[in-house]
Amino acid sequence: MAEERLSEGSPAGRVSAEEEIRTLERRLEEKKRELAERGSTVPPEKEVIREVVREHIESVVPARVPPVSHAAPVAPSGASPSAAHDDAVQNLVAQALSGTIADAVDTAYRESPYLLDALHDRLVDEYYDKLLALRKIDAW
Repeated sequence: MAEERLSEGSPAGRVSAEEEIRTLERRLEEKKRELAERGSTVPPEKEVIREVVREHIESVVPARVPPVSHAAPVAPSGASPSAAHDDAVQNLVAQALSGTIADAVDTAYRESPYLLDALHDRLVDEYYDKLLALRKIDAW
């Protein structure tokens, strides 16, 4: 898995966003083929994507306990903590879509496990919608 993060032409050994998307698409196809070969009931596409994104995130997160941030998140004036959390997740999603998932995961990992979990959920929705729009998967 770690070898997928490496690319000879990429700075600091990171893959480009396009390479990362191709990797996710390949993993999605492999996962669907694996489920079909086992003869098990294939879950809805979104659940398969959720599993693929989860595995990808786990492959880029170091295997250690994240540092706990003791500072309370700072909400913009007049904004609720929930709004600040949503803004943070949206910023991470934008980072993942414009850069790489690994970069966004690294940032979320340093902040809190809750932010990492929220990022995972939002990325599943974003990539599912993109794959539907590109007609790479069928809606169930």
